[in-house]
Amino acid sequence: MAPTETTMSPTETTMSPTETTMALRETTMSPTETTTTPTETTMSPTETTMAPRETTMARIEITAAPREIITVQWTRTPISNGDCQNGGIPVDFFSCDCSTTGGWVGYHCESRPESCKDLLFYEYPDGDYFVTLYPNGGNSFDAYCSVQGFQALINLVRSSGNYNTSYPLSTYQSGFHLGFKDFWIGLDTMTALTQFSPNSLTFTVHYSSSEFQGKAWVEYFGVTFSSTSSDVYTARQDFAFSTSGHDIQPFGTSTAGLIPDPEVIDCAKSPNFAAPGLGGASNCGNVGNRGWWYTTCGTTNPMGWNYKILPGATTSEHVLIPGVDMTQARVREAFDYFTVTVDDI
Repeated sequence: MAPTETTMSPTETTMSPTETTMALRETTMSPTETTTTPTETTMSPTETTMAPRETTMARIEITAAPREIITVQWTRTPISNGDCQNGGIPVDFFSCDCSTTGGWVGYHCESRPESCKDLLFYEYPDGDYFVTLYPNGGNSFDAYCSVQGFQALINLVRSSGNYNTSYPLSTYQSGFHLGFKDFWIGLDTMTALTQFSPNSLTFTVHYSSSEFQGKAWVEYFGVTFSSTSSDVYTARQDFAFSTSGHDIQPFGTSTAGLIPDPEVIDCAKSPNFAAPGLGGASNCGNVGNRGWWYTTCGTTNPMGWNYKILPGATTSEHVLIPGVDMTQARVREAFDYFTVTVDDI
């Protein structure tokens, strides 16, 4: 493109505001070429004098090629068994199934979970998993994680009543694990998990028999566990509000005597935890020979013996859950285990 040179003389080039004429030439654009012709300016002599200055105008040419569709093909070798760590199983081009690894997470099962939510994030199937959690900045601890749809729960307690849990307070403080269904996370861990953030806490009874199966629950809102000394652990509810419900199948099964009553953990009364060996004979932990947040003795003892293990008439050492009528043979037969869970935080 050739430059256009305009030279202005200090004495010969003048410009009048009223006598400036500008001619605009034709601009032609095509899909492949756009040409812009510089304009031409004629300046008539006037009394205004401008200092010498050189102005250069360049012709601009734009060329646009017709639109093209470009197809990019990207390929990747599928993940192999060698890419999945800690026993993970390849499931697609990018990730591994870690649900059989004992609690590893990550796209290649390379990391330990910080919370039960990690199992949900890495698409563990619905179910219960015994894992070791490694909270960021905290001590690791064992936990049962329940993945249910879009929800991840931490199991604080799971008990079938098939084992003798007549333990001293120290064992309830540190926690214990018996078989698959019996687990106590520990009073110290319960306190650490909930003391700074009130939680939704759910007590659920699980049933399974030839007549019916399913679960029934009572849910408490705004619950915290706290400890005011080395041997005082309190379940407290910020406001006395709870709901109950069930999912019992087949449809139409009578739920009379199946749904637990809020008194099972009467958090509104802020009960202290009682365990065998504490206090005198009137201590509820000694009456039921189990640990729990008792409000009255003789009517509540979720950690007691399952009737299948200790048949016979009801005693203070049997499983006793307010609202669950263990005098009914069908209820005793169907009772499988109970859980106490909180939403993962």
